[in-house]
Amino acid sequence: MDRPILFSAPMVRALLEGRKTQTRRILKLDKPSPEQKFKLPVSIGDRLWVRETWRPGAWREDGRIAVDYRANPEMKNTPWCILPESIDWPTMHQKLTDELMAVGYTADHRGHCHWEPGQSPLKWRPSIFMPRWASRTTLIVSDVRHERLKDISKSDAIAEGIICTSLGSERDNIDDADLWASKPDELPLYFPTDDEEDCFHTSARCAFWVLWDRINDKRGFGSRKNPWVAAYTFDVINRNIDQIEVAA
Repeated sequence: MDRPILFSAPMVRALLEGRKTQTRRILKLDKPSPEQKFKLPVSIGDRLWVRETWRPGAWREDGRIAVDYRANPEMKNTPWCILPESIDWPTMHQKLTDELMAVGYTADHRGHCHWEPGQSPLKWRPSIFMPRWASRTTLIVSDVRHERLKDISKSDAIAEGIICTSLGSERDNIDDADLWASKPDELPLYFPTDDEEDCFHTSARCAFWVLWDRINDKRGFGSRKNPWVAAYTFDVINRNIDQIEVAA
């Protein structure tokens, strides 16, 4: 079965870099109990197509659309997507043209507008509104299980995509010099994401819980509540950057 799945920009980069091979999603239970029979929403073999923040980057008269992805603003060679036959291209083309006009772009004598690759003037579309044809990444589920959030192991926390490094040169940036003076250089450090502002942790599990809480604490499913989750393991399939072809 094919179904969509949302990821933030840091997690999309982790998928593309091969650092993320697991994800955990909240299991909402009507009456939690030790005898609870869990009905997991995803099965082994399912295909999860990734939704991420995107925008049309350019388009051609034959109906092909180039897609920009916010997780990778450095991308200049954005993929061209061949739209499903079910898409009414003339209508979509008119909407895109109207949006361009609304932000002040005017066409040349041929009716074309111009900008640098990856620098589309169109607004970013939230990930929830990404259509199947624009998705560049698909996850093939290889394992599914239910567990309490805090039962996650160190290796599984790393598989969730957190950054693992060693103390090394980071020693100079640690305030409590006395505390770290006796620590070996190979002491591992864990960062929730690739964000330069992220604080490090000496536990992979703690770094993952920080990452989890950023998304789920405000929803009432923070790590302190130790919710039941569905844990998916998957293989990552990335589409060819030069062209994305999607069936109707």
